[in-house]
Amino acid sequence: MPYKPKVSQSNISDLVQTRDSRYQRERRVRQIVVIGSLVVTILVVLLIVAFVVQEFVVNPGRSVATVDGQPITVSQVQSRMRIELAQATFNYGQVIQQIQAMQQQNAEGGNDFLIQFYQQQLQQIANRIDTAQIANAALDSLIEDQLIRQEAQRRGIIVSPQEVQEEIERQNGFYRATLTPFPTYTPAPTPTPLPTPTDTAGLTGTTVITPLAPPTLAPPTLAPPAQPTSISQADLDQIKQRGREFYVSMGYPESEFERVYESSLIAQRLQEAIGRDVPTRTMHYQFSYIRFNTVESATQGLQQLTSGAITFDALISQTNAITQPAVVGSGGMRDWRTATAVEQEFGVDVLAALDTAPLNQPSPVVTSSLGGAYLLLPTGREIRDRAASELRTAQQQAYDDWLRNAQNDPARVQRLIDPATIVPAALRTQIDQFRRANLSGVP
Repeated sequence: MPYKPKVSQSNISDLVQTRDSRYQRERRVRQIVVIGSLVVTILVVLLIVAFVVQEFVVNPGRSVATVDGQPITVSQVQSRMRIELAQATFNYGQVIQQIQAMQQQNAEGGNDFLIQFYQQQLQQIANRIDTAQIANAALDSLIEDQLIRQEAQRRGIIVSPQEVQEEIERQNGFYRATLTPFPTYTPAPTPTPLPTPTDTAGLTGTTVITPLAPPTLAPPTLAPPAQPTSISQADLDQIKQRGREFYVSMGYPESEFERVYESSLIAQRLQEAIGRDVPTRTMHYQFSYIRFNTVESATQGLQQLTSGAITFDALISQTNAITQPAVVGSGGMRDWRTATAVEQEFGVDVLAALDTAPLNQPSPVVTSSLGGAYLLLPTGREIRDRAASELRTAQQQAYDDWLRNAQNDPARVQRLIDPATIVPAALRTQIDQFRRANLSGVP
């Protein structure tokens, strides 16, 4: 009879407990695996969300620079980079077309110098299509726009939407109303000559000759001046639509098209406002001068003048005449020049001497910051009206000085990030492709 082990109640309990323990362990392992998988999944999702937020929310909103506390963000600079690159490549294409057209017309020669000039311009444009230069140009243009708008606001300069639309129409050649032409010019008729008497025998001293009435002249009418040809309303609408589509493709809203014209108007009016602060009258100088190549030559000339051996005019003529074995200098006379004109031509040292030197007396030798040694004979110094061209130049200079000083003022402009470090990858690729295709060989 086979042997049957005896199974006690305690053995059965032990087996059940062992089975339950193994089940509990397996259950706990499964729970740990599930929980771990969930944790890993959540962490991955969080990392993806963090990357997306950093890349598309935080980074674009970071400040690259501030202008009077107003931020210029990464997204603004990157959008402006696209504009800068599009404009540079467009200019490059335009110059290429001009060169090709001149080359086709140059079969008989004569345009070689002009072609060479345009080729140099083309090379300069190509050199500017560089990642760092595009990035910095984008940031600089945004800073300039902010400075201009803030200064315009401070001065109360406002541009209305209607004025923006009128500027769009004007710049694109659309004229709402036809200008009234001037009258057409009609030449005056030739006066009828007085009759020549054929029989003078009966004339006496008491004879009264009735003069002929003067001929009636028609009022002159002038030929109407050539009127600008207006584009149609449909053409204007198409220009607007293409402009808005272009800015949308660059990452801007459609309204950027109008904003560009608004910025142009604001800058123009700010320049006019700053120009009005420029005095219309300023110090003018009248003087004769002799510029010597060396201080020694100038000193010898001064000795001749002070000894009375020669007059200033004669010394000018003598100096201008010396060309052998080498030119020693040159001289002349300047009639009523502004301080700006004197400084540009002769340097700040000559200007300072003209400000203080006695009139109608030769000055001591003045060495110029622009080179050479001068003898001066001031003959006039007074406040006078600026010439129209000089006033325009001074007004432009005042605006340029204001803008440059504002851009370089660290209290107003703070640059926080190098814009070259935030150039989008796609834009870098476009720039690299352009440089490989064009920079090595400019036509």
